[in-house]
Amino acid sequence: MANKGIRYGLAAIFDTAKEIYDAAG
Repeated sequence: MANKGIRYGLAAIFDTAKEIYDAAG
């Protein structure tokens, strides 16, 4: 369960980072 939470958290962070990267151009 903890492993799933970590994976979900990393996915969310990666998604946010990609959005910021795309916005920064």
